[in-house]
Amino acid sequence: MKKEMEQVRLHLRRQKACQEAMTIMAEADTKERRITEKQVLKVLRLWGFKKNESRKRVRPLGSDFVHSDTLGLVKEYRGSVKLSRCTLEYPQFMSFLCRWLRDNYEDEFAYTSISVNSTYCARRHRDLGNVGPSLIKAFGNFEGGRLYYWPYDEATIRDPADPARSKRPRVQDLDETRKLTLDVKAEIHLFDGRRAHEVEPFTGHERFSLVFYTTNNYQNADCYLRFLREDFEVPLPRSQRMGRLNDRMDAMHKAMQRRVRRAMRRQHCSDIDQDLSAEPREGIHNRGPVSHEVAESSKRARLRERLEIRGQHQPQDGPVPPVARMRRRSEEPPLVAGVRRLQDARSEVLSAENKSLRAQNHQLQSELLNHHRQRERDTRSMLNTVRPHADVLHRQVRAIRNIRHNMLSKGSSLNVMLREIQQAIQHQVGVMASLTDSCALELETLTQSGSQSVVQS
Repeated sequence: MKKEMEQVRLHLRRQKACQEAMTIMAEADTKERRITEKQVLKVLRLWGFKKNESRKRVRPLGSDFVHSDTLGLVKEYRGSVKLSRCTLEYPQFMSFLCRWLRDNYEDEFAYTSISVNSTYCARRHRDLGNVGPSLIKAFGNFEGGRLYYWPYDEATIRDPADPARSKRPRVQDLDETRKLTLDVKAEIHLFDGRRAHEVEPFTGHERFSLVFYTTNNYQNADCYLRFLREDFEVPLPRSQRMGRLNDRMDAMHKAMQRRVRRAMRRQHCSDIDQDLSAEPREGIHNRGPVSHEVAESSKRARLRERLEIRGQHQPQDGPVPPVARMRRRSEEPPLVAGVRRLQDARSEVLSAENKSLRAQNHQLQSELLNHHRQRERDTRSMLNTVRPHADVLHRQVRAIRNIRHNMLSKGSSLNVMLREIQQAIQHQVGVMASLTDSCALELETLTQSGSQSVVQS
């Protein structure tokens, strides 16, 4: 009884969220506005999340379930793909989320499923049922909750016992210094869910997140893909589109890896500077030449150890080279300073040109988007005007088909009656012919008998 009451409450909350989503979409259509994050947050607060016990790889330690729902295509345990129950029972919620992504993400993207999560901190994991890149965005009143992402997680470890086999390192063994932090609350981020990622601990009573992704074996669900494209206007993953998205993802991973390397280099240099500044200077001056040599040797050993960790091994004998540092502008030669100024001026000019090109590109994209939306609105209005006439024509065609069917059925019955009458007439004609033949024979016999009687008389 308690479980049934929970199901009823969940259904009522979801119905209320769908009604609010329909109201927001109607208002956006009439006022020609985009759906905002506040409106999405309002609908997510009304939505009733079920207790999902199947996501064991994601749920935090000590928790038996997470509040999570999946819209669009889902993969069953047997490997087949079908539409989720939420999509079939609450299509307004699915349409609302797809509309929000179309309004707020202008770059090219393709997906088949949406994961809607509420108020839990996902532990470090890899998404094994995804294909291609994913999009993530967080909503709510919380602090923290950023996404830790490992762009270097594509590497594999060879098995020495079997070189043909390879395996990826466990997510717990990944280097913490090689991760990247994505602020998913501030903007929409593109990432590869098949690489390791986790959610930063957060403070607050609510944190919602939307993850748009492409599920495995989506090629085996053509009817469901057609339904998603026609009813929800979902950009489906095609071969050319997925190729462009993967190229874009590779370029983004290279940029992320450069950022990680720069951060590690800065951290390494700062650690070396701290070690150099923490040396006991008064011991160097007051302990004589022996203590000075000991201090210098310990300093060289520490520097050599740190450089060996980074893969830059130094020779055992000989002085350790000084730490590479950028010279100050005042210490640079005049020629180098002039070249640097020219490079700075050139970079400023290029940045200004890039900004102007980005502004023009954004303006063209907005104009093209407005043009497409206007064409879509015109098409919908035309369909709304033509639909009543089409319904009338359909009804008339249906009536004509019924009349034709009735006439054909009546005509067949008339043909049967005419055939029966024709057979009866033919039978009567045969009977009359036989009667005339018998009458003719009787007349002949009568005439012969009358002529014989006349001759005798």
